[in-house]
Amino acid sequence: MALFIVYEAKRRQRIIPVVEPLKNTTVDFVTVVGQVYYEKRDNADIAHKKALYLLSYIRDKYSLRTNNLDEEFTDMLAKKMAFLIRWLLT
Repeated sequence: MALFIVYEAKRRQRIIPVVEPLKNTTVDFVTVVGQVYYEKRDNADIAHKKALYLLSYIRDKYSLRTNNLDEEFTDMLAKKMAFLIRWLLT
């Protein structure tokens, strides 16, 4: 009987508590950041950041160096984008 009680006590598991999921505050965060930029009205800073994000995307997506934005760079980007467009259309 004592063996049964010890064995049975080992096998029982405690109840897992229910955890409430965290609220998604991404939209609230974006709204606050947008409001701050709207109030500052620093459009040059926003344009500069957008240009940096575009160059980062080009580096990641097309594996091109964006140090010198010269004619060679634009030719390589055009070739890679044309290849991608042809590949998507076929």
